[in-house]
Amino acid sequence: MELTLIPTPVRASLKEEWVACSGYSMAFDRETEFQISIGELLPAGSLPLRFVTSASADFANPEAYSLEISKEGVCVTAGYDPGWLYAAVTLLHLMNQFGGKLPLGSLYDYPRMGHRAMQLTFAQEHVQTRMDYLRYALHEMAKLKLNACYLYLETFIELDCLKGFAGPGAMKVEEAKELVALGRRLNIQVIPALNVMGHCGDLLDTQRFRSLMEVNGRDDDLRSYGNTAALCARNPKVREFIGRLLDEACEVFPSELIHVGGDEVEVLGKCPLCEDGEPLKLYIDYFGFVRDRLRAHGRRMGIWGDILVHHCIREPHPDSARLLSALKENTVIFDWSYNGSTPETLEYFARNGFTVVAASSCNSCYASAVWMDQAKNIRALFADAQRLNLMGGLTCDWINMLANHTEQYMALFAATAECLWSGCERPMTSIARRFGLQKYGIQGDALEKWFALTGDARSRLLRCFEQRKNGSYLRHCVYYTDNPLFFWKHNCHQMDSWFDDYAQAVQEIAEHYGNKLLPELKKSANPYALRVFEGPLRIHIFLRAEYQMAQTLYAAYDRAAGFQYENPEAFTREMEACAQLAEAFIPEVGRARDYAQYCFDAFGVEYGSVLRLKKTEENCVRLANYLRHLIKASHRPLPAFSLLIEMLFERPESVFWVNRAHDFIYDEYDPRYAVSGDKSFSYIFPVED
Repeated sequence: MELTLIPTPVRASLKEEWVACSGYSMAFDRETEFQISIGELLPAGSLPLRFVTSASADFANPEAYSLEISKEGVCVTAGYDPGWLYAAVTLLHLMNQFGGKLPLGSLYDYPRMGHRAMQLTFAQEHVQTRMDYLRYALHEMAKLKLNACYLYLETFIELDCLKGFAGPGAMKVEEAKELVALGRRLNIQVIPALNVMGHCGDLLDTQRFRSLMEVNGRDDDLRSYGNTAALCARNPKVREFIGRLLDEACEVFPSELIHVGGDEVEVLGKCPLCEDGEPLKLYIDYFGFVRDRLRAHGRRMGIWGDILVHHCIREPHPDSARLLSALKENTVIFDWSYNGSTPETLEYFARNGFTVVAASSCNSCYASAVWMDQAKNIRALFADAQRLNLMGGLTCDWINMLANHTEQYMALFAATAECLWSGCERPMTSIARRFGLQKYGIQGDALEKWFALTGDARSRLLRCFEQRKNGSYLRHCVYYTDNPLFFWKHNCHQMDSWFDDYAQAVQEIAEHYGNKLLPELKKSANPYALRVFEGPLRIHIFLRAEYQMAQTLYAAYDRAAGFQYENPEAFTREMEACAQLAEAFIPEVGRARDYAQYCFDAFGVEYGSVLRLKKTEENCVRLANYLRHLIKASHRPLPAFSLLIEMLFERPESVFWVNRAHDFIYDEYDPRYAVSGDKSFSYIFPVED
């Protein structure tokens, strides 16, 4: 019998014989704090369900369990409470697959890796806290048998030392404590992910904290200096502040581990306090202080491994092994790879005595939709972690912005769960279909095909774009600019040869969504199902309409220029047609804005996208009005179309994300930060299955 469970159990012996099951009458041989959670997972009914404790060696792993399903009822056996919880999850999945019946037989299961984690991102573009979604997300993690949730907060939490600092929608202490308590009932550690050295731009872009910055030389003046987003390793005020931050975080989060970042430190050992120090020594000394502060609270420090990789492997310090040994006690290294296996770095840290977690990503900052081939990269990385007997694995949801959010990428968290619990021997080819059935009740391949049509860089929809435009660039053209002619301007030189094919591909995804996927989603009881996968459709319908509008407008504008002094009636007709084209695009902008607003309301995704699309609607009116103005001002030759784009709409370009963005965008203000321009992202392709 083929099972669609996620994750796949170690051993199942189930028959094509059945017992009716619409719900359970539950009995426990002892009290457990998981009883409420189990009751929330499984519906009440008449089928007897007994939870039994066993001291057998089969259940020495605290998450191991067995199921015995007979005509008389179901017996769950486990040595510890988490095993009972995960048995209930398996029963839920069996009910999802088989409807109102269960197959008779037995099942035994336990996880291959102990630490199975996903990350929720808040700090980038200031994703706001939405407690309804976070409660739901923790329950969904439990259904995947994940047992750790990292909240990527940086400093986006209202601790006392950050009072008034974090901005609108920042997580409150009482909200964090509620999530911690819920996680405990679901066997999920809720772990804060802070940043205490690099990625501190939001902190340092306030006047209050600017003096803590590591500057890039002795003569730099903070009154006019830019931003390195790095704290000074030797500044005593930094250590005083970070010490307080860590103390408060430990009060809120009882997790055994506190993640403190440490990645992508742009400037190290350059300011007057640090210039006589070697970067690796400065780094290890500083994080030794952080580690010791956490150890005083009985916690372990988690840091990313990239800076240590650079100074110990890529460009090794001659004494790197000895220096590194000072950090290994009470430190967990998170070694990331978005491209598959990294045996060299994982083995290096393990060989040097560190506890190691392998970290992967959904690549949501690269893909305009769920790219399921990333599951192959996740599997390749976690296969290394399993072979080396590491602590476990983590998958991150970078980046939760631009109407792009965690819920869209849950299929890749399902792939993570499959690898970390069940092992990495199985190919990832069926994961999307199993996920669709278990999470949304989708029968068949409607969701699997949706992922292939919208997220694969080699698909008909995306293959025409340059690689850097397969991903974030497309979303920028919708959500990160208010210029209604921007997409056309940056693509007209190459799209003539393939726009028709792209337009047909957009029609193909629209038809698949409307005829195949949406009817399935409408059947789902999932509160987010109806709109969660709409994002890619909204993006590409928007871009197709925007390009067609601008292309047709350009042609009419060019004709008008020829008629201007020869045929006034034709000139007026063509210019009026241009204005009407701009106005006709406004409803499509509104539909994109509505989706961005939904993402903000439901998931807290950054509000700037909503404001920029509102401004795009205004700019369509502005364009139409200016074109009509040119009819009246026709005594002068029409300006070149490219000048019209630049003079009416172009803005200074921003970086991919902007520190303190929430300080500068709000309804009464002109939204800032246009598209990040020509910033290049190379598309990531998967390892072979």
